[in-house]
Amino acid sequence: MKRDFIASLLLTPALALSSFHLSAQDNTGPIWGIKANLNVELPGDIHSKGVSNDFFRTGTGISAGVVCNLYLGYGFYFEPGVSLFYGQYKIRDLYVLMDDVNSIQVDGPVKKFGVRVPLVFGYTFDFSDSFGMNVFTGPQLSYALAGDISMPSEAEDDGIDLWRSQRRFDCGWKVGIGFPVGSVTVSVEGDLGISNLHKGDMTFRENRVSLGLTYYF
Repeated sequence: MKRDFIASLLLTPALALSSFHLSAQDNTGPIWGIKANLNVELPGDIHSKGVSNDFFRTGTGISAGVVCNLYLGYGFYFEPGVSLFYGQYKIRDLYVLMDDVNSIQVDGPVKKFGVRVPLVFGYTFDFSDSFGMNVFTGPQLSYALAGDISMPSEAEDDGIDLWRSQRRFDCGWKVGIGFPVGSVTVSVEGDLGISNLHKGDMTFRENRVSLGLTYYF
């Protein structure tokens, strides 16, 4: 009986260390998740020679894909991801010259479909066992696989297309705050446009705010 008691005393620290080691492994291993975003598209003004032109109205968009959460220690993490997106916003008060005399007014949506790769670093605040908060930021790369401008019927035969004026590749900066609830994290995010999407002498950037929902498994 005495031997059993002494053996249990000796084994208890070893079991505790083993449990801690397994827990640490669980915390530091990659955690995969699926994520969806509902976006509000906020196209910026077109700037040319110190003049700003507001040709666009706010639009909407969605994205869905996968993320991989990598714990870095001391509450920090790195979370790369990849998703497909669809977004649209509307042109307003834009006139396209048909010839030397005639022009038409364009009043239709700009639509884009493509791939986004966010590469964010974050920090987790654990206020209690049941309440925490994540803050994160990092670059986001986007590439439009397809896009279109809805033109009036009289301009469709003129060969006007989106990629004559805009670039497909975009680099932005993501900032956000998330609230984990079990295996689900609800986040509010903002994407700030960095790269100039307009070809030529003018500059144009796209921004957005979004509501995100991530399920980790």
